Amino acid sequence: MQQINGLLLRYMSNISYLRVSTTQQTVANQRQAIASAGWSIDDEYTDEAVSGTTAADSRPGWAACATYLRKGDPLVVYALDRLGRSTIDVLQTINALSKREIRLVILMQGFDTHTPAGKLALTMFAAFAEFENGIRKERQQEGIARARTEGKYAGRTQTVSGAAGGVDSAVSSWGESKCVSPTFQY
Repeated sequence: MQQINGLLLRYMSNISYLRVSTTQQTVANQRQAIASAGWSIDDEYTDEAVSGTTAADSRPGWAACATYLRKGDPLVVYALDRLGRSTIDVLQTINALSKREIRLVILMQGFDTHTPAGKLALTMFAAFAEFENGIRKERQQEGIARARTEGKYAGRTQTVSGAAGGVDSAVSSWGESKCVSPTFQY
């Protein structure tokens, strides 16, 4: 970083994100693999004992990393599953990085968004995510239809936004309201 005329300027940095799921695991192996691949890391962000099923934005280390990253920064991750275990969440994360023009390098899968092959892989991952989401919705609709025919599904309960007790509570509270009651006589 350099300060010019009172402004703090930061040059492109090599950033790494490391994650392990349990307290028995350590990020040391990931750190060593990144160094062995020839990466000199300027800033490292970690989430230790945080499950990959936890959404990326809900992980403190990832949130700090995402905030710090700037256009052009390479983000080095040991393996794709370190970003997360949910296909949709991982692809949303990759898409957000891509929109910000952040280079993503995933060592174990040989994935680098700076290369044509990496961009192709990103497109394929996005297509698979869309396919997976479509299949999930299709199965959900089939399940709802089956439950309706069996009389087990009536849909979501209707509520009025902000009314703790739903529609009945909101309607009864209208009569108690000094400004609404004269307008809506029922």
